[in-house]
Amino acid sequence: MPVIAQKKLQNHVVYILDRSGSMSHLRSDVIKVTDKLISDLADISKTMDQETRVTIYGFGDTAECLVYDTDVLRLPSISGLYQISGMTALADAVTLGINDLRMTPEKYGDHSFLIQVVTDGQENASSEESKRNLPYLIKGLPGHWTLAGFVPSVNGKHYLQNLGFPQGNISIWDPYEEDSVEKVGQVSRAATTQYMTGRASGQRSTTSLYSMAAPDVKDLTSALTPLTPGSYWFETVMPEDLARIDNGRIDEFMQLKTGQPYFPGRTYYQMTKRERIQPNKKIAVAAYAKKKDPWDAPVWDVYVGEAARTALGLPAASMNQEVRVSPGRFRGYEVYVLSTSMNRKLHAGSRVLTMR
Repeated sequence: MPVIAQKKLQNHVVYILDRSGSMSHLRSDVIKVTDKLISDLADISKTMDQETRVTIYGFGDTAECLVYDTDVLRLPSISGLYQISGMTALADAVTLGINDLRMTPEKYGDHSFLIQVVTDGQENASSEESKRNLPYLIKGLPGHWTLAGFVPSVNGKHYLQNLGFPQGNISIWDPYEEDSVEKVGQVSRAATTQYMTGRASGQRSTTSLYSMAAPDVKDLTSALTPLTPGSYWFETVMPEDLARIDNGRIDEFMQLKTGQPYFPGRTYYQMTKRERIQPNKKIAVAAYAKKKDPWDAPVWDVYVGEAARTALGLPAASMNQEVRVSPGRFRGYEVYVLSTSMNRKLHAGSRVLTMR
């Protein structure tokens, strides 16, 4: 009997690390965090039975490949490879990475490419050719490539967007904040876990690596089962409400609205900013339901459970992974996170969702 080649999931993860002079105070942290990312990536790959190969670049005045296409289970520390030098040749580094990885044979296996860039400064050393041609190179990439980056400012974010990086795949970090590199590592680790979870369900790329996925409302609601109407209600947080409570506390707000003591675990707050979502945190989706009569009050269908997490691209609770994500561009629905604390701060104009 002939042996039939199976389409095994094969991930190519690429780290492109700034090693310009301004990163000198972070060198030891970058090495430690990158080594830990590799270690965690190896564990995730084994757990999910996905083959993962890693390539690492460093860039200062020039871009250089430090590790090429190596099995994540056999990757050594980068301590002897990551050396500080020069300025910030960002476009050169991304160009080199893409051109190198495009030579990867893809005839067998289900391949995907995830490139994550970390820089603490603005582009100032790449060739004019790279800066001019990189947007066209990125635009021409197939659909199973994902480009993402950490930049130190809004200007840096705009620069990556102009190159072709999706907005939801760009995160801003402060290189001079305490434990800044560790925080980058936490975000990268959670995002990569989320990415590989998506790979297991057939996803090959993402434009929301550092933000929640924002599927079309029709696709979202068709995959979920709504709660029974009347089993929940909403409260809008008004400025006059906040004036009567201490620092927007959710317990005082609910006591104000219901006249009853507040018990955490039944009330969800609307997601309006970047959040840490622990594996035990439940997610709810409220989708606007069309009204039969234009004079009727607005009606919202509510969906909860593991399926709601999955639809938004979050790792399953069983993965036991905390993620840090920003809201996606939700259209026709809102996303809520279960509050398990008494002092969750609410913001004017947002809503809370409470189960009866």
